[in-house]
Amino acid sequence: MWAANLKSDATLVRSVLMVVLLGVFLNGVYNVALAFEGSDERNDGEKTGKFLYESNCSVCHQLDGGGVPMMQPELFAIERATGPVGGIIDMILKGSEAVEPGTSDFSNEMPAFTHLTDNEIAAIA
Repeated sequence: MWAANLKSDATLVRSVLMVVLLGVFLNGVYNVALAFEGSDERNDGEKTGKFLYESNCSVCHQLDGGGVPMMQPELFAIERATGPVGGIIDMILKGSEAVEPGTSDFSNEMPAFTHLTDNEIAAIA
């Protein structure tokens, strides 16, 4: 009897996980669609920090910077994001390699955003 309960518990956990992951994926698609809405450039032709964040960061960290529990950190409650500008610039340039090994509680790796120019990184930071 307990084996049948274990199997149904595992199925339930898998189902809940799939729904959560689907929600995160759909939210990311929605965020990218929003990023391409409206004007993405200032008067001088530079892309805005908001547009750059929405098109590069919000898929993982969400539009509001709230992150995804245990997967992507929220951006408004961590020292690296809210502290000196150099910390966030390191994260954008180096991704997860900017974090000391063994000090993160999050399962997903952040890529380095080497395709961004210095001005674009400054606009996001």
